[in-house]
This record gives sequence, structure tokens and C-alpha cells, in this order.
Amino acid sequence: MDAIGIEIHGLGGYGVVSTKIQNLLNNYPSEVIYDEISDSARATITIQEGQTYPVISGRTLTPGTYIFWYENERSLTKKLQLIHRYNLKGSGIWSLGQETSDTWNYYNNIVNGKLDNNIRISQEFSDVPVSHWAHDAIKVAKEKGWIFGRSERYFEPDGTLTRAEFATLMTRMMGYSYANTGDFYLDIKDHWARNHINAITQAQLMNGYHNGLFWPDNVVTREEVAKVLSLLINDAKENKNDNFSDVSKERWSYEYIQKLSNLGAFEGYADGTFQPQKPIKRSEMVTVLQRIFINN
Repeated sequence: MDAIGIEIHGLGGYGVVSTKIQNLLNNYPSEVIYDEISDSARATITIQEGQTYPVISGRTLTPGTYIFWYENERSLTKKLQLIHRYNLKGSGIWSLGQETSDTWNYYNNIVNGKLDNNIRISQEFSDVPVSHWAHDAIKVAKEKGWIFGRSERYFEPDGTLTRAEFATLMTRMMGYSYANTGDFYLDIKDHWARNHINAITQAQLMNGYHNGLFWPDNVVTREEVAKVLSLLINDAKENKNDNFSDVSKERWSYEYIQKLSNLGAFEGYADGTFQPQKPIKRSEMVTVLQRIFINN
């Protein structure tokens, strides 16, 4: 139950126990994404000046950004399901004592055949308490089947969305489908979200790039989201004021951002900026959807 921590500064990779990973996630600025190709979790953790510097494999992590590939509930679930798929006798584990306390819950459920793929272990996410500002929006989005957690227990509200994940979310929500008549892009042939990407392109809501690529695994930005949602809203309200100091009239996304801002659906930050190129957080995403498609 160990993970590999890789420092971006080029010092190499080191083994890290799973309990240590969870401790780092709880105590340092972090972002977790789930890699659909490898079915592994990847955490980017930032150690800042003045914080307590953690020790990994006998090495003290100095201020900087570090990447950790590790197993979480979702990735282990994928691997344990192979037992039933290939009628295996069981599963081995390395090594006892390094796992987080909840590991044995889903080992018991999956290995003993107590959990079906379509059943959620818990109704609430452990990282989204009732007091969380986006709790209600996350609950609604999950119940409607628009978006699920990164695992059965964790939603990762501060995590980001890739362009493929956003395309999938929107096609689920809007009920779009795509007949398999060929791909719009060169880089999605074997991608898990291929049909979703083709469907949202056919609906003329998302586009690729001039080189024939979609870049499905790039993060989706706040302005890209604003464009797609703006195209789904029929509203002729005009606003002559500039709502954000960092979104000029010359910016390609200006009208989309203004439209959603005028409707009260997409807010900026306390300093008066919108930060259009910033990756949208999962919690922000579902909140905007709730304001547009549930509250209005």
C-alpha cells in the first residue's frame, strides 16, 4: 500500500506509505486528479515557506511542488474488480500496516462480492461535510447523475476537471449521444471519453484546436466552461458594464463571461477578477450548474 512521490525538481522518486499521503493531503495545499488511463490517483502537493516541512523516506521536503502517484479507493476498486472478472483466487497486498483505515472496508465489499459497480458505498462524501459551501450543489449533481466522486467516499471538491471530463458531464446532463460515424479529432480514438467528446462537438458546444487535436486530458478553464454554458442559455439581457478587471472586451470569452455573470450564475473573486484561464474546480462547476439549471 505504498505510493511513489516524485519531486518536480528532479530529485527522483521515493516510496511513500498511503497513510502519509493522506496526511499530506490534509495538511498542505493540494490538488488530486484521477488518471483514467492508468486508473491511478495523482496528487500535486505544494509545500510553502513557513510550513512544517514533512519528511519522506528520510528526506525533508523543502518548499516546492511535488507529485505523488498513489492508490485511493477508486483505483483500488478498479484493481480488485479484476478478481471477479478473471475468476482469480484472491488478491495480494504490499504491505500490511501502510494502508489507510478505510482500505479494508472496500476490500471486504469487493473481494467478497458485496459491492456492485453501480452501488455507492456511502450516500455522502467524507470530504464534503454539510458545512461545505458547495454541499447542496454536489449532492444534487450526484443524485442527477451528472458527476460522481473521484471514489466512493471522496468527491475532491477542490480538484479540477479535464476537457474530457467536462465533455462527459455535459453530455450526461443534456442527454447528448453520438452515432459512431468517425472521430472529429486525431487524439481521441482510444480515449475513454471518445463518444462524449464527439457528441459535444456535434452539438457545437466544444471545439478542438487548429492542429486537429482536442487535448482531452488538459484541464478545462473557467472561460471554456463559460462559453459552453452560455451557448445553452437563451437570454438577451445586455450589460454595458465590464464586470471583471481582467476580462477585456477584446478577449474571445468576454461575451460568454459577461452573460453568465449578469445572470448571477458565474461569479468572480473578491479582488474583482474572473481569472478566465484558471482551471475550474469541481465544486465551482456543480455550483454554476445548480444556479443555471436548478435554481432558475
